[in-house]
Amino acid sequence: MTPRLRPLASLLAPVLALLVLAQPAASFAQPRPTFATAEQLAALKTQALWIDEIASRMEQRGKSIADADARELRLVNAELTRFDRVAKASGESGKTGVLRQDADELADRLAQLWLNVRTARAGLAEAAPAGPAPAPAPAPPPPATLRIVPQGTGITIQLGTWLSSKNAVVGDRFSAYLVEPILVDGQVAVPAGAIFEGLVTDVDRAGRVSDGGKLSLLVDRLRGDAGQIADTRGWVVGTGAGKDLKGKSVDLGSTAAGAAVGGVLGALLGGKEGALIGIGVGAGGALLADKGKEVDLPQGSYLRVELQAPVNVTWAWKPAV
Repeated sequence: MTPRLRPLASLLAPVLALLVLAQPAASFAQPRPTFATAEQLAALKTQALWIDEIASRMEQRGKSIADADARELRLVNAELTRFDRVAKASGESGKTGVLRQDADELADRLAQLWLNVRTARAGLAEAAPAGPAPAPAPAPPPPATLRIVPQGTGITIQLGTWLSSKNAVVGDRFSAYLVEPILVDGQVAVPAGAIFEGLVTDVDRAGRVSDGGKLSLLVDRLRGDAGQIADTRGWVVGTGAGKDLKGKSVDLGSTAAGAAVGGVLGALLGGKEGALIGIGVGAGGALLADKGKEVDLPQGSYLRVELQAPVNVTWAWKPAV
């Protein structure tokens, strides 16, 4: 090396050494994992139960789902069982320990399985084997009458999952059960126990002192007892009392439908005062908590919902047994 280049080399050597040392450290940087919420896992379980129900009804009519779909359903249920074990082992309240990516992949599998099973059910009549001419059948029942549940109708639903502003994210879905039947012209348009579905449209976490939690909910679907779906649009306008699935009392206060904006509700949970204090109901389905508190809705809570648009029920419900 020439004498002129030696000073330049002596300056560059430390810089090159630092770059070489920094390279391996960067390669070890890993993105922080994100985890599925308890509400997401509950929604996956509900979807799997619907598929199980359809498969069971098909078997009662002498038709089974495809072997590949039956095997996939068993694998999906096994994965949901694994999710439960992981969630119980996480040991942290509000955290499932299940990777969000794993939950999303299982949701995609459930969606494809749902499509396959519904397609098989639709082809059940076409696949019936030919046989001797049947005896004359009795006159079929009259077609289902379209019943329109009018805009402004108030309904009461009971949550099937726990919702909280602490861990919910926009887009999370939930299911709930109709508490009392909806009557149209004196006839039952939607029976008690029918499933309504909704989603979280807005979430704000509680601040330490200044801000309370906020949780906005929209009820957007009515599901028929044979898988039919009717679009709905309903905002939460009040809360009520009920019991969770273990029979424990849940009381979140009450408000009159349509008159709950800004109302502050006292709350009791499991007989312990102070568990949920100061739940307010604002415009657009927003539930508001006092400063520094989260909005917590236990499984089994009653919500009063007002329909913002008519709901067209185009099917007949099966008689209750």
